[in-house]
Amino acid sequence: MNNIYTIVFTEGFIYKGVRHGWKDGKLYRLPFERNIRTFKFMEIKPFVIGSTDCYNVQRDKITRDRIEEKLETVNWSIDIYVEPDCPF
Repeated sequence: MNNIYTIVFTEGFIYKGVRHGWKDGKLYRLPFERNIRTFKFMEIKPFVIGSTDCYNVQRDKITRDRIEEKLETVNWSIDIYVEPDCPF
């Protein structure tokens, strides 16, 4: 039996043509296609430079403050399919 989860993002931004969503204080890259490659949904984890939280967004280091400035109100939703037999 497959489980389908829907995640709704109310805040997000587009950076270099890729949609990013902000939910519960975490940054996510939403799935997209470029040329013939597809990129999956993933959480972008922060790292610390000095005392500032930074994120690697499309190969650029962006601080948490700058991300919060870029956030807009959006209505994006994605469906995630989870199979209990498949560990990844």
